[in-house]
Amino acid sequence: MGNSDAVGSADGAAIRSIQGRSNVDPDIVERLTVGDASVDVEVVVKAYDVNPLFYRPVVDDTAAMRRRAMTRLREGLTLGLRERFNPTAAQMDRGVFRGRFGAVDIDALSRSGFVHGVAAVRSDFVQAAAAMPQIISQIGVTTLHAQGLLGTGQRIAMIDRRFYPQIMGAALVWEECFCAAQCCPNGTARQSGPGSSFTAGTVGGPDHGTQTASVIAMPIGQGVAPTAGVVALAAPGPVDVFAALEWLQSRPDVGIVSLSIGEEGTSGVCDGFASAASWLPRVSTLAAQGKLVFAAAGNGGSNTTLVPACLSPVHAVAGTWICDGKFQGSSGGCLPEAQFDAIWAGSNRSPKVAYFAPARPLQVPFMGNTQGGFAEGTSYSTPMVAACAALLKQARPAATAAQIANALSQSPTQVIFPGAGGAEKKANIQRPRIDCAVALAALPPAPTGPSLNQHGISGFWYNPSSNGQGFAVEVYPNLVAPNVGLMAGSWYTFAPAPAGGPERQRWYPFDGAAATGSATAQLTVRRNIDGNFAQPPPTTAAAVGTATLTMTSCTTATLSDALNDGSGSGSMPLTRLAPNVSCTTSGTGGSFHPDFALSGFFNDPNLNGQGIFLELNPNLPVFAAGWYSYTRASIPGGTPRQRWYTLQLGPYTVGTRSFSGVPILATTGGTFNGQPSTATTQVGSAHLQLLGCGGASLSYAFTAGENAGLSGNIALARTGPAPPGCQ
Repeated sequence: MGNSDAVGSADGAAIRSIQGRSNVDPDIVERLTVGDASVDVEVVVKAYDVNPLFYRPVVDDTAAMRRRAMTRLREGLTLGLRERFNPTAAQMDRGVFRGRFGAVDIDALSRSGFVHGVAAVRSDFVQAAAAMPQIISQIGVTTLHAQGLLGTGQRIAMIDRRFYPQIMGAALVWEECFCAAQCCPNGTARQSGPGSSFTAGTVGGPDHGTQTASVIAMPIGQGVAPTAGVVALAAPGPVDVFAALEWLQSRPDVGIVSLSIGEEGTSGVCDGFASAASWLPRVSTLAAQGKLVFAAAGNGGSNTTLVPACLSPVHAVAGTWICDGKFQGSSGGCLPEAQFDAIWAGSNRSPKVAYFAPARPLQVPFMGNTQGGFAEGTSYSTPMVAACAALLKQARPAATAAQIANALSQSPTQVIFPGAGGAEKKANIQRPRIDCAVALAALPPAPTGPSLNQHGISGFWYNPSSNGQGFAVEVYPNLVAPNVGLMAGSWYTFAPAPAGGPERQRWYPFDGAAATGSATAQLTVRRNIDGNFAQPPPTTAAAVGTATLTMTSCTTATLSDALNDGSGSGSMPLTRLAPNVSCTTSGTGGSFHPDFALSGFFNDPNLNGQGIFLELNPNLPVFAAGWYSYTRASIPGGTPRQRWYTLQLGPYTVGTRSFSGVPILATTGGTFNGQPSTATTQVGSAHLQLLGCGGASLSYAFTAGENAGLSGNIALARTGPAPPGCQ
């Protein structure tokens, strides 16, 4: 296990080997370098046979998964280490085991290919276990944990200077680095994937990201949302933070953002401040997408809140005491003036504050010896509130951001503080100290419709009162995370009144998370413009609004939309166009049919921004397709140049994979979410050849309309994974 008197040649070689390795805690190297023969470590074990592009460590694993991971590790390590490596089940926790190893063994562990990270055990980790249970009990989290609400399926984005992925291990489900100064671990300005959140050369609290994330991700009984996934976004400078916020705009799987960063405070809403100009449009976009953005009020003890907490789309979080000064004992930070749930003197406060949560004294892991494991600040209050929101989203996936924000404000514990000055100083202000159990009770009951995380939802849907327009929907089960699928769709409609010809056609792609146990999806609606029919350039979708889809049964639903492109907003009932094939209320146990499994989105990968949706419904039986594209390049016209066609053939022979003479239909005369279409005419014919679950070939020939005389062939590929069982 090494020589305590000196670093031997073998140990020296091993130390040199692990220096700079991204999956080894730098503190381990330091301790070994100064002569420690061995170090107490925590080893995060990989449990996947093949790591996906972005490795997602085990979060909600089982005892069987842990045993399998340990077996694989034993089998993969060198014989010399295996002779001393005999951990017990008691040493395992969420894919992590503890042990005491020297440099040679740590080198072998980190190089094994079976280990995500090796971290030094901090002495203050044990202290943390005594403090966090008290805190989570105080804010009502323990009650929700007892109901099985641990944050499973939820993702919380945290932006900070850097994180220690070696320490956080299984808690991190995604990592990104944004560093204009080229301080990402790979030496560039951008990096994605495991280890990328450990930026180099950062100053000013390099442990801060890890410390604040640990409030969320500590083990069950300590962390607020222990099985939620932390999305660690390392962003050392202001421009990097803005890049991280923009990246989040493209992440429908992330519903909550926690920001323990800030600058230049003010006593009220700061939307018009010069320092807020770069923040406001970015956080406004996130809020418009239905994401909850929380930010720390700051630790100056003033009647202000920092940017971005003072921005109107952001929920500002301030801090309270979590102790009573009469019982200081060894609480390591409690002062005589402390009172449970009273405002902590160091916390900023202003009328902009939305919530309070414990701020001092806190004991969190990974603090480092110089701070003794104790922490204080609204940086820790903020992820507590964000994690509480994650528990609520797990319990009520259909709840909107506004409903969750309102529920968090319903706590019976109110914190009173004086106004920020002037006339306000005469009147006290009060804001809630969060109580997660009370917040859950304040949310609307869960809907009783079918679970969205199933391919059976896929198919064509329409509003009978506006016949001639509708929706193509495909659900990719568990694509976002365990128990969270992705719902993608295309909305075939028209411009607002007046009605007209093909130039009035519109289509909108949309997407959002589809959670197990939820009948409601929060969707981002997008629009593509300026493309050419079956020709480059590819087009990119820009967000133009939001929509909420609520399933009331496997054949009925309601869609509410709010678009900012001039189309307006509204609500409509939807009906499945063809009979249900495999949808069930629970999302499991439905019938499987190989024809229906071929239903979904296909496109030419070189022509991103146009494609088709196919539905093969053996219960009718009918073959139908929606083709979303553009007008041909030679036809002049303004933005957005969108066109769509429908293809339909039926009845077809079940099991058929080649469809000839399929009519191509053009529909006109409708208005957005309004009157039925007045004209549907055949403008050509097509041949579709299905090439297994992953591809197809579409040949077309137009005989009328704008594309008269145009013919060609398009090689199509499935845009996402095929549903389970498809062959």
